Amino acid sequence: MTVVTASLTDADVDATAAYAQGPDAAAWLRTRPGRTALVVWSDGSTTPVRGPVWTARPWRG
Repeated sequence: MTVVTASLTDADVDATAAYAQGPDAAAWLRTRPGRTALVVWSDGSTTPVRGPVWTARPWRG
């Protein structure tokens, strides 16, 4: 399981959570905004995943 996103912490959390999802990992990752992932299954096959585009909200400070 490899997850790429803007934050290393978010990538680690999502990779761990996706792994725990088992066969639903790819479907779950597709719901995560701003994530790109590669799921490697136990048989060696792979599934590339792209989540929805993340849109930043304007900063209001």
